[in-house]
Parts: sequence; C-alpha cells; structure tokens
Amino acid sequence: MPFLFSNKFQLPRHPPRKKLNFHSEREPRPKDHPVVVQLDGEAAEFVRGKWIPVSGLARDLYQKCEVLQQNSQQLKKENNLLKLKIDILLDMEFWCPSGNLKTETC
Repeated sequence: MPFLFSNKFQLPRHPPRKKLNFHSEREPRPKDHPVVVQLDGEAAEFVRGKWIPVSGLARDLYQKCEVLQQNSQQLKKENNLLKLKIDILLDMEFWCPSGNLKTETC
C-alpha cells in the first residue's frame, strides 16, 4: 500500500543556483567619458565624487575656493603647532618659575 505512505504535498527539488562572483579579479577600468552636465552656459564634470565646474565663472570661483581651503588647512596646522609650543613653555614656567632655565635646579 504505497498510497498510504506517499507524501502528496512534497515540493519538487530544484537544482541549486549558481553563485555569483561579485569580486571579479580584473581591475576596474577608468571611464573614458566622464559625466558632464551643462546648464545655462555653465558646464560641470563629475570627478571622484565631486562636481567640478569646467567652464564659466564658477570655474574661477572653484579654483579660488580650493586655494583658500588649502591655505586654511595649512594655517590650522601651524596654529596647532604654536598652541603646542605655548603649552610647553607654560609647563616649563610652571616647573621653573624663577626664569633661570640654565641651572639644573630651578
């Protein structure tokens, strides 16, 4: 009596799916044609995650802004160095309040 022990509701078996390889071994190639958008006579290009103006007045302003940002970063580094020097001098004054730093005992 195979009818009594058969399972009518058993789902059919499908073959396993192929695994996708998302980590390809080839190197990504740079795009030959970057994305360029032109609006009202101003053109912008998408490079490394930023929109960079290519032509027009915005290009000059962008370049000036880049120079100012670089100067700002340099001045911040210099300011941090000067703060550190002041802290060191204040510590030296705290440990030698007489001002005579040439002697071994203050």
